[in-house]
Amino acid sequence: MYCTNCGFLLEATFRACPKCGTKRAAFDYPDENTAPEAPGAAFFNARENVSALQLFIGPKQGKYLTKWGYADNSAVPKIGWNWGAFFFSYYWLWYRKMYKTAFAFLGIWLGIYLISFGSVYHFDGFYFIAYLITFFLSGIFGDYLYFNSAARKVEQILLSDGEPALKEARLKKKGGVSSINVLAGLLLFFLLQLLLEWFIIFIHQPV
Repeated sequence: MYCTNCGFLLEATFRACPKCGTKRAAFDYPDENTAPEAPGAAFFNARENVSALQLFIGPKQGKYLTKWGYADNSAVPKIGWNWGAFFFSYYWLWYRKMYKTAFAFLGIWLGIYLISFGSVYHFDGFYFIAYLITFFLSGIFGDYLYFNSAARKVEQILLSDGEPALKEARLKKKGGVSSINVLAGLLLFFLLQLLLEWFIIFIHQPV
């Protein structure tokens, strides 16, 4: 289901578009005549829950809210530029706790490595060029990916059971940044790359 106002892809549980704030009509909800209710929780609206987003973002919250159009009440741009995402790409995703996207990038990086060193269908410079493209994509779409991730997680927390203080603690725990995650992502990548290298050597051994 897509937002009728801005075209943003909505998940089944969204009661309002996290991008533009447009409320979903009752008939937009699958398998229900009315919007699904969460006990004791109002519908999530990214525009009306700025304080929750601020708690979730943590460091540099002002910068991200400005990039997401909160300063001038504009729509969240799909294309932008994030220097941190550009320089660190996959590791920046771990730093901002965007685990699903981080694992997707991990698969892409390992695929690039496999094509570069484990296949005859490669050319000189492919490894460098392919990795460079992923860094540019991270820089261009990093802010938008981060908004989508933050909006979904904040919504899940706000619609969950618990007292406001507990939800505030969850927002801080699930959001923010983590240097430990960066180290974990680094170790995971090099470990899987090493295993992949051993596999490549093994399959190329003469029988």
